[in-house]
Amino acid sequence: MADGIYPGCVDPVKSVLAITSSDAAFDLSNVTAGRIVAVFDNDEEVSWAATLSDQTSTTLTLTRLHAATDVPDGVEGTAYLRASLDTPDSAEPLETTSRPVPVLKLGS
Repeated sequence: MADGIYPGCVDPVKSVLAITSSDAAFDLSNVTAGRIVAVFDNDEEVSWAATLSDQTSTTLTLTRLHAATDVPDGVEGTAYLRASLDTPDSAEPLETTSRPVPVLKLGS
């Protein structure tokens, strides 16, 4: 996971979510796509396409190499990041719990 994100941050700044399934009935190797959803302190929500890697039946990693428009201006504080996962067995994406990451003021 990034040590912090900020408005205008770009690659090599990235957010990484390592997902582990504690339920043997849920097979993470069936995930076909994933997004990282960020909710900022002002309740603004954005979704970023993410790359799947290290995918097994019990683990996977989502990585977002940030683009300049990912983090809106004026949202300094904390972003709560969660994974949104697509599977062929579910019409709705599956979502993980959120994890906090600092949102730094540009130039700090």
